[in-house]
Amino acid sequence: MEEPAPSPDSSPVEASLSPPVLASESSPSILFVLAMGIAGAVLAWFAIETHYPHFQTSAELQAKVANINAALSAEEMQEIRRVDFENSVFACAILGAALGSLMGASEGVSRRSMGRAVLGVGCGAVFGLLFGSLGGLAGHAVYERSLREDTVGSGTLSICMHAATLGVTSLGIGLGLGFPTFNVRRILQSTLKAAIGGICAGAIYFPLAAVALPLANTERNIPDGSLNRLLWASMAPLLAGLIVAGLRPRPPAAPVASSTSQ
Repeated sequence: MEEPAPSPDSSPVEASLSPPVLASESSPSILFVLAMGIAGAVLAWFAIETHYPHFQTSAELQAKVANINAALSAEEMQEIRRVDFENSVFACAILGAALGSLMGASEGVSRRSMGRAVLGVGCGAVFGLLFGSLGGLAGHAVYERSLREDTVGSGTLSICMHAATLGVTSLGIGLGLGFPTFNVRRILQSTLKAAIGGICAGAIYFPLAAVALPLANTERNIPDGSLNRLLWASMAPLLAGLIVAGLRPRPPAAPVASSTSQ
């Protein structure tokens, strides 16, 4: 008497294959995350080049600054530093929003889920805007310290300045990458890893720019020069993307189905 053939729904091989498929769909590839990060960096760079500096001092003060022999009062110096602070926060907010939104979309796109992609864009833009602004504040605080101590151009303080700026800004990248997963552990992991990547990006940017662009000014929170700013904007998504996507735990291997013969 022949035994009935097992139904497809009860196939042990098919059941054993389904968990790894779900796990792989939930993890965007490292190349895709980096590509989205570079696209965000280029978008942010273009916006910064178009609108930076957004805030300006008065026309009278600009004319006075152009005259190298003119002495500036304490109030005028305070206005220059205030405008520099506002432009720093403005540029970093643009950087954070662009990186957070595009890199945040990678989770949903990898799942082929329009809803999660839109959620990643929205969360990444909001968190990126918030932590980008805070990153500009943190970096400018280090720059202000170098002005008070008359140590502008110091390698140590410049590295700390860019590390603070990109490290805090990258928190928005990590939240944008992790939030669409609805997994608290992954949100915390991606946020922490992105922050570490941003700190490393700021630390590497200063010596890298000194070698690649020796004439560029890297002593300010927002660097001078188009190519210099493009390099600066690209460091955070590269390092944060490598650490977040590259150090993500691999999905468990599928159990091997054993065949028994009677």
